[in-house]
Amino acid sequence: MIKSIIMRRYSSSYCGLRQRLAGIRTAPCIQADGCRSSERITFRQRPYNFAASVILALLCIGMLSCTSVQTDIRYTGDDGNLKEKALADIEAALVTQRGMRSPETLEQVRAEITALLKAPSTDSSYLARLYALAADTALLLQQPNEARRQLALAKRHSEYDEYVQLVSARLITEPEKRIAYLEERISQNSETYRLKAEAGGLYFAAKDYRNALAAFDASLSFLPDAYQQYYSPQREQCAQLYTLGSAAAKEASEKILRTNPISLLDMATLTQESTNALDFITGTAVWRPPLLAKTLQQAGWYHPERDVLKDTASKKDAALFLWHLIIGSDEQRLTQYTRYYTNKRRLPIPDVSMDGVYFDAIVGSVEEDVVPLADGKNFAPETPVSGLEFYRWLLKAASLR
Repeated sequence: MIKSIIMRRYSSSYCGLRQRLAGIRTAPCIQADGCRSSERITFRQRPYNFAASVILALLCIGMLSCTSVQTDIRYTGDDGNLKEKALADIEAALVTQRGMRSPETLEQVRAEITALLKAPSTDSSYLARLYALAADTALLLQQPNEARRQLALAKRHSEYDEYVQLVSARLITEPEKRIAYLEERISQNSETYRLKAEAGGLYFAAKDYRNALAAFDASLSFLPDAYQQYYSPQREQCAQLYTLGSAAAKEASEKILRTNPISLLDMATLTQESTNALDFITGTAVWRPPLLAKTLQQAGWYHPERDVLKDTASKKDAALFLWHLIIGSDEQRLTQYTRYYTNKRRLPIPDVSMDGVYFDAIVGSVEEDVVPLADGKNFAPETPVSGLEFYRWLLKAASLR
């Protein structure tokens, strides 16, 4: 009905314009609804009336043409909600596949994307994202040429889509150039959280733990759960390792930090490479780990009956080592808890006996909040220790020296 009214007004205005241009009395004109107008209009020489008529006619033409313009609106109505969910499900599946690739699952994802692309759509944003997901699927299937082809199709629809930029970065083979590309895109839009998480993964691979941790913390809480599950292990390692810095992360330390359980020898190696706590022995020189461990055992840092070159480390070994790091060689302070609890009926930790070697170290390290209890009550002294656990305790102990 609106269109009919517009046509009627347009027809009347157009007929009136012709009458004015002719400068004569006109015959009745036929309007858009088929009615005849009996009005006879006389043209008067008034320029402002003529200009107004021209403007009115142009406006009517513009209004009529606007009624036929199509506009693309992304994710509207029920159909838009289905599109949104389909894209989110595909993206989550691809993120999961980055951790454990399954060719069968990826082919299923590709088939789903192909089916969605067969459905007609004029939504450029939706198509750009869909083709970008297709490109990422090809990358995971180790088909870079197909990925580039799909990415080119995605860019035809929108090169500014975040996932298009994400796949563009993944197709850059040199890590330095990939990071530079991501940093440039992030600087242009601070809400590109997928790009920030991707940059975090690259920083992590380059052992730049400080920047990796910052990138993860600035992005993961804004992303779907699949991203958080995929990147959380890297983020947790960054939280433990960022104090090393990329330059100080030596090869031996890196290996130890990823070891579970570590050895007694590893404790001495990691302490020498990541702190200055042993400088009073080494004089800032780098000692060979076996010599360093044996020297520390003679000073009481290890149990005298343990084989420092072969035995794995337990929580009680870590507590003894770190207690000596905190206290030093002060014998009075090293045995303060034995003296205090000698005449007490109850010991502070049920599964730790007063044995003369480990007792003070365990109680002291728990009191100083360096080594935690296993369940809030027991210590579990025989539990093996991982590299990351010992490193976390080591940093706390070093800060108390």
